[in-house]
Amino acid sequence: MIIHGKVLLEKSQAPPIKEKKKNAAKDMCIQLLIQHGIDMTPKQVMKKINNLKARIKAKTDRKQTGNRKINLNGPERKFFDLMGGVDNPSVSKRPYGVAVGSSGRQQDTALEEDEGQSAVNEEANNETANISVDQLNRQSDVRQTVNQKTILEEQLNLIKAQQAYTAQLQAQQDERHEKEMELLMLKRKLTLLKIQQLENED
Repeated sequence: MIIHGKVLLEKSQAPPIKEKKKNAAKDMCIQLLIQHGIDMTPKQVMKKINNLKARIKAKTDRKQTGNRKINLNGPERKFFDLMGGVDNPSVSKRPYGVAVGSSGRQQDTALEEDEGQSAVNEEANNETANISVDQLNRQSDVRQTVNQKTILEEQLNLIKAQQAYTAQLQAQQDERHEKEMELLMLKRKLTLLKIQQLENED
């Protein structure tokens, strides 16, 4: 939103610029109210922008950051770019293993040992899985002797319970939707009144 009101970032206090800033702040108030439901005055908007500028300047001060990488969040990054900022150079670090002088060959040997151990573990897991499958098959044969009528009755009761719950949930959703529509209409009326108030101030 600040992209369309870049005049708010101008340092000049000349009368024409001040008038443009005033109009841009009013437009931003209207956009905030329409798009996000946020009710702010032009003075509050300017205060927010000035605070953000001060925070970004502190974060990107070369005397404080030195060669460290500047870490800005999304909104700060966009604002920083609009201010014409440039990232400080960051130190290029070598991989930790080389940095502490460890041997690449030692890492390769450790990796080969890990791969060999993984193969042994995988074989053991496969044997365990085969045993588990056999046990499940035997248990399945035992379950087939269970009374089929009882199973069907339990499934029918479960279906009825699910249908009742679905009907109750649908009724709650319908009621909530009606309330949301009423609230939306009220917000729309308040927005129109606020816009009219801002236009009358001109």
